Amino acid sequence: MKKLLLFLFFFLFGFGEIHAQFTNNNWCFGDSAGIRFVPNLSIFKCGASFSRGTASISDLNGDLILYGSTSNTTNGSSGQIKEGKLFNKQHLKLFNGDTLVGGNWYHDMLILPKSILDSTFFVFVAGVVTPDTGLWYSIVDMKLQSGLGQVVQKNIRYTMNPVQDMLTAVKHGNGKDWWLVTRPWYSNATFTPTDEFRVYLIDSTGITPLPAQNLGLAHFDGAGDMSFNREGNKLVLCGWNNYLGLFDFDRCTGLISNEVVIEPDGTLHPFKIYTSAVFSSDGSKLYVNSSQEYYNRAGKLYQFDLNASIISNSRVLIDSFPVAAENFGMERGIDGKIYISSLQTGFCNYPFPPGCISTMNSNLSIINYPDSLRSCLRFSAL
Repeated sequence: MKKLLLFLFFFLFGFGEIHAQFTNNNWCFGDSAGIRFVPNLSIFKCGASFSRGTASISDLNGDLILYGSTSNTTNGSSGQIKEGKLFNKQHLKLFNGDTLVGGNWYHDMLILPKSILDSTFFVFVAGVVTPDTGLWYSIVDMKLQSGLGQVVQKNIRYTMNPVQDMLTAVKHGNGKDWWLVTRPWYSNATFTPTDEFRVYLIDSTGITPLPAQNLGLAHFDGAGDMSFNREGNKLVLCGWNNYLGLFDFDRCTGLISNEVVIEPDGTLHPFKIYTSAVFSSDGSKLYVNSSQEYYNRAGKLYQFDLNASIISNSRVLIDSFPVAAENFGMERGIDGKIYISSLQTGFCNYPFPPGCISTMNSNLSIINYPDSLRSCLRFSAL
């Protein structure tokens, strides 16, 4: 039986902990795969096959509320294909929950509650290239359809400028609102570098943008990842052009500051592709996935010791994947472990046909003790 398959992309809250009325207890991703963490780690079948860009949200009891993806195909990079879908807790498509904007990227969907006292949710999507450029959102009201939810507003373009597929969010210091953090995308013949962040306050009144924040080393990401530590006061940014940096984040003001460059951006084509970066639970270690060459995606997993006097010198190779593997998804679960999924390229085309099973495509990898130095990576037998 196929179990946990393909890309692992969780872009719910930016860190997998329990906060107020909502949790990150259920993950839906890949080829209809699902994980539930409590009361016991278990797997279940989700309502669709997702190629990339998934998000999910659960309630305080740990029960699934809704989930979705920007696309279930692999041709989305060509532009706006409107194949995004949302599903309810019964794994049925939400009423009006199809034809969402999405380009089938990597970290391009995120679900946030409008309020801890409301049943309304924002579903954000990063539009990277023409014609779907900009920050998009749809609104879901979970009171409708007998509590199964309905999309009441769909494909609203909030900004016109391209947004990189690295959406992340963190709880506001007031304990009830959220900060959404994005990066602009500047893609042209010169690969224009940028030092810009865009931060938005998400609260019961809607979406409020902060002024653009320009800080740190200007660089071209291409794509990559942003994520927060468990406390929400540290932000990591990694990019496809080898940039890796840390920032402080003020959860009361939404201000980003104090860049620490671990690795600057490198040389384009071929270049080291940093695809995901995750803090360990205690915030002392940083794990980064890398596909070493653009056309030869030999997967590497690195650990950095954030307590080291020179963080860049602390980099340790934890494990390597076969040359024919793409490492894209990595996320910290509410159990404190870090989960990774990979795709064995050149094996079968996605979506996988019956019988197309390999170690890489059919298992998650787990860092069991991520707070420890030189942790061991092992394949999960879920």
